[in-house]
Amino acid sequence: TGVAGPVVRVASHYRGDSRVLYFGLSILVNLADMGGADLVLLHRGGDLLVEMLSAMDENVAYYAVAGVQNLSCYPDCINLLLDLRADEELKRLLTQSPSEHVQQSSAGAL
Repeated sequence: TGVAGPVVRVASHYRGDSRVLYFGLSILVNLADMGGADLVLLHRGGDLLVEMLSAMDENVAYYAVAGVQNLSCYPDCINLLLDLRADEELKRLLTQSPSEHVQQSSAGAL
């Protein structure tokens, strides 16, 4: 499925546009959930998801947490997530996010 690369490129380019990020991150979240974690990682989608954990927009942060949570189900992804320090950002979100959904997904990812 050749969608992962273009999605990551467009979402990365338009980081300041929440609507583009919602769309792009939701595709990565679903792709990782449906067995496409390797494609997400191949196109550096894991990097983008971890970077967006610190987004000020609550919905962008939620999509990022959901994507990291989906990736964390795959043993091959754990080292990359740790190398990117996703665990530190997830712990912060768990204790500081005003969103219960973000907190719950952070707990699930950890």
